[in-house]
Amino acid sequence: MAPLEFIHVEIPSSPKYLSLVRNLIDLMPTNQISLTEEQKDDLKLAIGEACSNAIKFSRSPNSPITIAFEIHPNQIEIEIRNESADFQPEKLKIEPPPLEKIHEGGLGLYLIKQVMDNFKICCSNGITTVRMAKKLT
Repeated sequence: MAPLEFIHVEIPSSPKYLSLVRNLIDLMPTNQISLTEEQKDDLKLAIGEACSNAIKFSRSPNSPITIAFEIHPNQIEIEIRNESADFQPEKLKIEPPPLEKIHEGGLGLYLIKQVMDNFKICCSNGITTVRMAKKLT
């Protein structure tokens, strides 16, 4: 089914743009969809964590990060792409570390997996793509 709305944004690979990306959720066309505050918070968390990883693991500080939103009546699909070093996403362990080993960073993918209904990472030819979706009530 075709999306109700398609939004495409490109940002520089810099942490100073993370709040801008999170705030895009508040600008969603609410005349077409209904988001609860909890859903907005989940989306902001997931987008912030995914973009933070894209910035951290970007091949170059000049590499752009693209964020695409597809808004459907029953879900929002998000895709985040960046140039990065090749890696094997299937080897990632997306689980929380033991409490005594928790430190700043390292929980982003786990948090995304917890708050989103679908989540997948692909890496091919130096491009990392994070795809995630949140069902709407």
